[in-house]
Amino acid sequence: MSSELASYDSIIVAVSGGKDGTACPLALLEAGAPAERIELWHQGQGGPSWTGPPQAHTSQP
Repeated sequence: MSSELASYDSIIVAVSGGKDGTACPLALLEAGAPAERIELWHQGQGGPSWTGPPQAHTSQP
């Protein structure tokens, strides 16, 4: 698989600071992707952090 990853000019990973964005580049490195071709692009959520399901914010009788 590493030869396939090395064939790309760049490998773009969208990250927002969570565990998936941390695990993905590490998995790519373990799979043999050249570190100099991995690009981390920050993808913000555009609002406040997720605070739970909507029903957690409604008043209960």
